[in-house]
Amino acid sequence: MFEQEPPNSPVSGELERLRSRLEAAERQLAEAKRDLKEAEEQIAALSRLLADGRDREAALKQALARETSALRPPPASADLRSLRAELEQLEAGAARGRAALLSAAEDRARLLAAELEELRRDNQNLAQQLRRQGAAVKAAPGS
Repeated sequence: MFEQEPPNSPVSGELERLRSRLEAAERQLAEAKRDLKEAEEQIAALSRLLADGRDREAALKQALARETSALRPPPASADLRSLRAELEQLEAGAARGRAALLSAAEDRARLLAAELEELRRDNQNLAQQLRRQGAAVKAAPGS
């Protein structure tokens, strides 16, 4: 389609540099996707922990109700309050962790997408330059 540039021409060097940057950006994007998947897995694990905590709280509430109905002393309610406060702290920490992980993954994905778009534009510009040079070489006398 195009006449091939000499191996040491500035355009072929620029193309090689852009290809290298494009490959690096694609590797970074793949890494960001892996990071995002890992973050999602961590979020799922935290969600399971939260669900376990809720189940534990429900079991404690039932135990408290049984103890209260048996006229046991109230220390179980203090334990329940302590456990509930601990669960609320765990839920708040998990939510902050999820938000931080997702925010970081989104930021990285945006940066990589912007760099990838820039590389694509550079690649298009170089392709246009190659087409122009190819046309100029074909139009030159003695070609």
